Amino acid sequence: MSKASQERSRPAVYLGQTRWYETEAFVRAGETDRAAEDLRRLGEQIGTNRRQRIQYLRALVVLTQARGDVAAAIGHLEEARGLAAAIGLPGEQWEIHAQLAELHRRGGDLTAARAASVEAVRSVKALAARIEDERLRAAFLAAAPVRRVLEV
Repeated sequence: MSKASQERSRPAVYLGQTRWYETEAFVRAGETDRAAEDLRRLGEQIGTNRRQRIQYLRALVVLTQARGDVAAAIGHLEEARGLAAAIGLPGEQWEIHAQLAELHRRGGDLTAARAASVEAVRSVKALAARIEDERLRAAFLAAAPVRRVLEV
């Protein structure tokens, strides 16, 4: 069977926008080994799909944080940030920048935390400016995660 045929016969993987919540559920239940195995299989399944890799990396951040490796978590987020920028996903970018700011703060690097926070605010404002419907824009800006970014 050719490689292309194998790729087509591989079951589709749906990651949605919140795959890292599944990883977090495993971690909170004390099942870090199970989370690691799940992510290992997922990593094999997604292949070269950059969009899915972002979700995979964000899930990996949850696991590496649970294991106490903040530097690795930051590295995974930096890779996800780069992919989100390359693909043009501003909705992902602001969340990743906000998470980077939090990790840098936790790690004691206040300069990097500030830079990531500034980028998160810039991304949120740029995204909000693209929302033409005033009610939708107001609802976006009033959402708790967005407010936290704008208040930092």
